[in-house]
Amino acid sequence: MNTAIAKKRIGQVLRIDSIDSTDSDFLATHVPFRKIAVCTNSGDKFEEAYRSEENIFNEIFTSEESKNEHQFVIVEGSSGAGKSHFIRWIYAKLSANEDKNDAVLLIRRSDNTLKGTIRQLLDIKEVKEISNKEAYERLIKANQTITEGKFKSTIYHQFIVEIENDTSEVLGNIKRKKLIALLNNSVFQDKLMAPGGPIERIYSKITSTSPSVDLDLIAQFNEADLTLDIDFIDQLEDADRKAQDIANDLLEGGDDEFIRKITDYLNSFVETVIQTSAGIEPGDFQQIFKEIRQELKRKGKGLILLIEDITSFTGVDQALLNALVTGHTGSNAVDGLCKLISVVGTTTQYYNRFRDNYRDRITKQITIHDGVIGENKSDLIQFTARYLNAVSLDSEVLDERVKKGAYPEDMPVHTDDEHDHWDKFKLSSGKRISLFPIRHQRYILLHHGSKGTKTDL
Repeated sequence: MNTAIAKKRIGQVLRIDSIDSTDSDFLATHVPFRKIAVCTNSGDKFEEAYRSEENIFNEIFTSEESKNEHQFVIVEGSSGAGKSHFIRWIYAKLSANEDKNDAVLLIRRSDNTLKGTIRQLLDIKEVKEISNKEAYERLIKANQTITEGKFKSTIYHQFIVEIENDTSEVLGNIKRKKLIALLNNSVFQDKLMAPGGPIERIYSKITSTSPSVDLDLIAQFNEADLTLDIDFIDQLEDADRKAQDIANDLLEGGDDEFIRKITDYLNSFVETVIQTSAGIEPGDFQQIFKEIRQELKRKGKGLILLIEDITSFTGVDQALLNALVTGHTGSNAVDGLCKLISVVGTTTQYYNRFRDNYRDRITKQITIHDGVIGENKSDLIQFTARYLNAVSLDSEVLDERVKKGAYPEDMPVHTDDEHDHWDKFKLSSGKRISLFPIRHQRYILLHHGSKGTKTDL
């Protein structure tokens, strides 16, 4: 380790969020994902295989068969599996292998709210230059602040408005009126608007002032929200008779099928409620992405869109998906759209809610399984080695590597003649990184619950 450089570099390299790292530091410290499950759309079925991250990158962005094709790629996995990190790696790779024929837009996970996503969109050069100023102004208006209490109340009462004006036959007229009566009951309203309840969940996906908001939260009702116990029923003794009737139908231990039906019914309005409450027209996002693609087409460019988490678009996610699955050839050629390659991150739970018409348009499904990186003891040692190496190198050295494409075999390695006897980690390229000042690789393994002998991994 070069301590003189490390004192200056440690704060630059050790970032809490990898998105805040420079591309050169990120790529220098990135531990490659091991086998990644990839399902490719082939005819009427998906064919699954395992790929390395480099293979996947080349298949999507550099192979002659696919790089000029419309692609809709899903990256799914459980919370914390590494989806955002993988998409961040793709962004860094694209930056290192800059193709002037493509504009690359990254929508960060950020605070994972619709408002946070809108702020990012407003900062993108291609959005600022769109000709549809009316849609642009609506997005600006949607980004304006509103008090938390007022916003939550607006969301709650908008559900009542939507149900009052519902013309579907999902819920019979009598049941619908009883549900409206229950929603208008102040006791029931307090229950749904309580901390941790469905209204707070929906609010937190639009805008949130809480630093501890669950980033993987899904903005919807669940059956537990609408399952009532006998003590709650007793609190409704002075309520409207219609409210009491449907409350009894929601009593725990009763008709689970009905509770599930009411839950699904309320969730069917979530997207419309969010759009109305936030002052967003559903077609705004589709129109904006359409105009971005038309402008890039005029400039002879394509668009690569990387979205760390689709739930950042809660409330307009269906409109966004409509935009992402729209190709640039065939019947769509008349619109003059550029080629679009979109890579979208999503939790498995949210992905399971995708409609069939969106699933059918997926060209590649990438699954990041738990433990694909980080749980292997070799990964731990490599992680340590890469950070020790990065803090010992001037940023200019790593920046130069990125300018040349950031190929794995070109990784600069700090040499330390004074501690050349120290343990080293061997990269796939054959280069060896000193683990000084970590005493021994065996020390690392033993102190993380593993047994074994010292080895030059």
